[in-house]
Amino acid sequence: MTEQARKILALVDQDTGEFEEVPRANYAFDGAHINVGIRKGRELASAASGLTDREFRVLVWYWFATETSEEAVMRTGSAIAEELGMSADALSRAVKVLKQARLLVEAGGLGRTTFYRCTPY
Repeated sequence: MTEQARKILALVDQDTGEFEEVPRANYAFDGAHINVGIRKGRELASAASGLTDREFRVLVWYWFATETSEEAVMRTGSAIAEELGMSADALSRAVKVLKQARLLVEAGGLGRTTFYRCTPY
């Protein structure tokens, strides 16, 4: 860490003049990020979008599952459902709604497993 950054991330004890380092937030700037427009994100999160909380949570999971919108999420539905704490059937129903809304698109597959990615539009 540069000396200038160290000074910014420190508190000075007024009595002793000692520096006390400020703990870093572990969620800030930890690597790759996504760009989702604020208006579009709020629109999709609102009740007016017609998405249920579960469908929106699945969509957000897909947003964060890849570093770019062009990448397919190469995971089985049962693995995704387990991570999200829902049944594979519930995930399948949510994905069906998101496909119909053109928020997820098919991006290949292997055997009977279909892979999806976020819509590029």
